[in-house]
Amino acid sequence: MVGGAILPVVPSGDAFQTALSGHARKRRLKAGGSQDWLPHSPRENGAGAGKLVVAFVVALAAFAAPDPELDRRLDAARELKRQGSAQKAAAAYEALVAAFRGGADRKLFARVLLESSEIAAAMGDYTRAIDRATESARVYREEKDQRNEALAINYIGQARLYLGDYAAALADFNVALDMAVSQHDAAGEIVRRNNIGSIYFFQGKYLDALQSYERALARVEGSAFADRESDRQLTLANLAIIYEQLGQNQKSLEYYQQALAALSSFVPSEQAQLLSNVGTLYRRMGDPVKALENYRSARQLFARGKHSDGEIHILYNIGIVLALDYGNLEGALAAFTEALTLAEATSNRRQVVLGHLFRGEALYRMGRNDPAREAYRTALAKAEETGAAEEQWTANYGLARIYRREGNAGPALEAFRRAIAQIESVRSGLGQSSLKAEFLANKREVYDGAIDALLATAGAGQEQLFELFEQARSRNLQDALRKTMPRATLPAIRNRLGPHAMLIEYWVGNGQMAILWTTRDRSAVVRRPIAQGNLERLRKLTELLHGGQDAPWRAEAEAAAPLLLEGIPIGSEITELLIVPDGALLSLPFELLPAASGGPLLIERVAVSYLPSAALLLREGGSRGAALPWERQLLAFGDPLPPAAGRLPSDETWVRLPDAAREIESVARALGGRSEIHAGADDLKRRLVDGRPARAPLLHFSTHAAVDTLDPNRSRILFTPESGNAASQYLFWREVQDLSLNGVELVTLSACDTEGGKMVRGEGIQSFSRAFLAAGAGATVTTLWRVADGPTADFMRLFYAQLAHGAAKAEALRSAKLSFLRSGSELAQPRYWAAFVLNGDGQSPVRPVLSWAWVIAAALLVGLALGGARGLWKKRRQ
Repeated sequence: MVGGAILPVVPSGDAFQTALSGHARKRRLKAGGSQDWLPHSPRENGAGAGKLVVAFVVALAAFAAPDPELDRRLDAARELKRQGSAQKAAAAYEALVAAFRGGADRKLFARVLLESSEIAAAMGDYTRAIDRATESARVYREEKDQRNEALAINYIGQARLYLGDYAAALADFNVALDMAVSQHDAAGEIVRRNNIGSIYFFQGKYLDALQSYERALARVEGSAFADRESDRQLTLANLAIIYEQLGQNQKSLEYYQQALAALSSFVPSEQAQLLSNVGTLYRRMGDPVKALENYRSARQLFARGKHSDGEIHILYNIGIVLALDYGNLEGALAAFTEALTLAEATSNRRQVVLGHLFRGEALYRMGRNDPAREAYRTALAKAEETGAAEEQWTANYGLARIYRREGNAGPALEAFRRAIAQIESVRSGLGQSSLKAEFLANKREVYDGAIDALLATAGAGQEQLFELFEQARSRNLQDALRKTMPRATLPAIRNRLGPHAMLIEYWVGNGQMAILWTTRDRSAVVRRPIAQGNLERLRKLTELLHGGQDAPWRAEAEAAAPLLLEGIPIGSEITELLIVPDGALLSLPFELLPAASGGPLLIERVAVSYLPSAALLLREGGSRGAALPWERQLLAFGDPLPPAAGRLPSDETWVRLPDAAREIESVARALGGRSEIHAGADDLKRRLVDGRPARAPLLHFSTHAAVDTLDPNRSRILFTPESGNAASQYLFWREVQDLSLNGVELVTLSACDTEGGKMVRGEGIQSFSRAFLAAGAGATVTTLWRVADGPTADFMRLFYAQLAHGAAKAEALRSAKLSFLRSGSELAQPRYWAAFVLNGDGQSPVRPVLSWAWVIAAALLVGLALGGARGLWKKRRQ
């Protein structure tokens, strides 16, 4: 069966990820996050080798060829395809395409082209799949067979989706949908609505995806046709997946259970994948017993259908549950050994490599270094034979950890470096930034291991450490800005620092902290151990501030300061600090730390700004001249009219912000130049998305925002919703990244918790500041915790007044904070002002605006000069 809807795979909770401590694992399981095993791609561990599961629901009729010999060859090709002999089937279909080309039966030729496209897509040759489906669509069009033409266009869309060309795929699916609707083809319409929903799913546009799936289900329920039940189950499965992605696990489970009630509607491999998804969902919900039940049922289905690859993957999942949820490493080792045996019996070379890697990890965790080393070496040798780069770095990482455990820092460092080189090689081939973020997220420990080993060797160089520090953080953001900045080196960073600036870059890992500080002319590395109690104190300080508690914060800040600042020479000549935080430090406002015991706070001494990566200092900005008073200086959005009920299942009840409009108006008054304000009923998302924000150097939001700590794509900014357009209510995190903000010098997001988000190892907190910086903004001001509406409006007025007077962005923010701190009122408490943090370029001011007085004076001077010149010219003529 072919041409059907795409069922997105739920990212497995049993991903091959790097090991964390047992404490961290328990914490992550409770939070619903994925568990850690081997440092491998999270997309690998599903039945179907990490690819999308395609539920084919529109059957290609088994047309017979008029020539008996061609009929026999066509049957043979179809049998090869059914048996899974993809390469032989592809060769057979290529020969058939040549044989049928120019024949009398054009429709049969088009059908052969379509079947050839299907097998090409199954082999990952999407370009050929598109070519064959395109030719098939053309032939069907010539034959005036619109239904099958739509089917061929659907094939083109599927292949383009697999290539990551979402815009083109969406266009294809919409064309196919329109054709299905015009022909009253219910089955085709349902398939295309599911496909369109899946495009939105992959783009992180969850409201659009949910709406498309719901429309598909409504069409199913209102129709009667042959494949109605299979279409219904497919749509229910898609709804289950989108609700799981939205964090609504119970609702997701209800849809899965409805789909499982008619499991026979799916082919066995799809049944097994569905059960595997349900097993993963139960693990996220903290029920390993039911997870195992579903995994074992899935294994039986794969075994019955002789789907060895799927059975092997399920055995890996079973082993991971036994190891991580039951602490049964012996049982896990047995499951991994059984998977390895099956892989060897079926000559599946890649799965053989993975089997050795899994066994190596189990043995390493059991403390059996020698057999673990042998397993990793075997995996490495076999991975090199097959050219499997992912498996090569995994094996090298395993060997590096064994060397480090045995105290051999030199060999460990070499093995870590080999692993990192292979990781970077694989990562460079990933085109989409979202894939790169997920790819690196579970590999931070490899870089941490290399840093740890380098610190343990004699003569560790600052430049080597700096390079590893930068490789271990915010890589996705660095990639997004790569066109506007060169490769970061320590000398290049020094050259970008002002004469009174100091950059401090932190690394936290493996029970220790390393701090690299640098000014224009000197630098050094400070290293110290971190006990668990130190991290707990930092967390307590952060929680006190986030919780709005005033009294005890100073004692905790005094206790934290020596850990973070001792040994760093912040003398009187330093007036700017650029902080590159890491790990537990990412949510800490350094401004509240005392520069010395019992002394003034850092905010009273220096201006503080933050950088996700030191590399951002190297961005090409280029200062522009002063703006004219009629040029747009500010684009502002705010004071949204909240809907009666949120569209997303997890929505809270929004209320209108009474001071948001006042805030925007006071900001506009503080600035020179022209302001464009969209507030209340005019606070519309399309004004931003469809407009040209790059023409305004300042972009300001005064609104509500929701931050998701499990999935950044669910983080969103509230706008006034437009009737009939569910997607108009929110600007999602990924949509922010897609904005074109080159030329925007500062984005201020005056809303709650906008510097929060999911913590991704190797990337940092996926906050709105990251998204706006990735879109091209020079700097952002966001909030670390919830902020009060009225005081925030006053704070913003002070901040923008300083910007208007020419202060550098970080200094302007510092001035507003000091105004609150020294107010002698309730506003002096940090909960009112310390939440606001500046990320990005804080060293430079915003573009100044010439006043009308200057313009008029200049015009008068020019007029006088021209008048004088004219008079002189007349005199000379006379």
